Amino acid sequence: MNEKLNVLVAQAKQLEGEMLAEIQEGRQKFGYELEGRAVRFHAAVGAEHRKIAKSIARCLLEAKWLNIITAPMIWFCVFPILFMDVVADAVNGLA
Repeated sequence: MNEKLNVLVAQAKQLEGEMLAEIQEGRQKFGYELEGRAVRFHAAVGAEHRKIAKSIARCLLEAKWLNIITAPMIWFCVFPILFMDVVADAVNGLA
């Protein structure tokens, strides 16, 4: 029994080592490091992102005209819905 547990522990340690190697390979592939709880990307990753990122003006120029026309109508519905939600919560809270 004890030998079987030792074999299982050895296998778990081997798999843990393989997993850590895969994680390190992913960090190198995607260009990031972990510093505490923060993720820090390499400068090259930021430069590449800025190169391919779209500006708001470019996004609007490439959008379909129907999307541009209907977007404000959809957003105007948000405020009445939020208002109704607040009122309903207030009424339910008083009851």
